[in-house]
This record gives sequence, structure tokens and C-alpha cells, in this order.
Amino acid sequence: MLTKTIDIKKKPPDIKVLLSLVADGTEIVLTDNDIPIARLGGT
Repeated sequence: MLTKTIDIKKKPPDIKVLLSLVADGTEIVLTDNDIPIARLGGT
């Protein structure tokens, strides 16, 4: 599984893009100043 990290302070994520990536099998880790705050993944 590919993991993509996105810092929400540097670039606010577009939820549609995030969900599309998750649907394609990518795990998303959202960070705030490089501190992990949430993880999105498929079922």
C-alpha cells in the first residue's frame, strides 16, 4: 500500500482528491506541522 503524507498547514487538502486516492488504495496521513493527526485508509 502506498502512503502519502499531507501537511494541512502547508496545503489544505481537497476532500474529493483525498477520497479518490484512498479509493485507489493509497493510505493518507494528515499532519499538522509534521505531527501526525489523522490517517485515512480504505477498507
